[in-house]
Amino acid sequence: MTPTCFDAKYPVKLISGVRVKMRDGVELNAEIFRGDADKDYGNLRPCIPAPILATASYKQGEAMGLNERRKIKELQDTTFPARVKEIEEICGKPISYEVDWESLADDAEGLNFIDNLSCHRLNMALRVICQDDMGKQAIREGLRLIKLKNVKDKAAMKMSFDAGVLEMNCAYAQRTDGMFSDNAIRELLVAKL
Repeated sequence: MTPTCFDAKYPVKLISGVRVKMRDGVELNAEIFRGDADKDYGNLRPCIPAPILATASYKQGEAMGLNERRKIKELQDTTFPARVKEIEEICGKPISYEVDWESLADDAEGLNFIDNLSCHRLNMALRVICQDDMGKQAIREGLRLIKLKNVKDKAAMKMSFDAGVLEMNCAYAQRTDGMFSDNAIRELLVAKL
């Protein structure tokens, strides 16, 4: 039996070495880092001599935590369908989202911000474009799919619009530093519609 060294509410970054038991019962491999003895590690509670900190995240194939699974289910069942309906109200046609869930599986912070940083910003851009019938028609005819992917840092961010597919790779955990503004989204769409 593998000893549990930490009871962590949220995972952080999975490597190998020590096992970490999450509150929902999932056990993950972890790497140990030395830290300051008086530092507050938030949700991580060491059961081996402080100052040692375990970090863990999900590897492909590992079960994700309960909080992440709940958030993904909420996004899939409630948030994204509502955003598709909102797009239909704006331009007269529902346009689907395709989300790379694997890229978000180890990023609870990213899951919390994907709606505001991509869906809300896109809808703001669409409202400006669709202020008249010509704009609405251009969106209905030109935009057929929105693809979202989470990346870990700003350097990996990119946005493209080709063959009717708007693709945004954002660093959602970095909040507003990891997003494309509604103006940037609007300018890209208008240039290629």
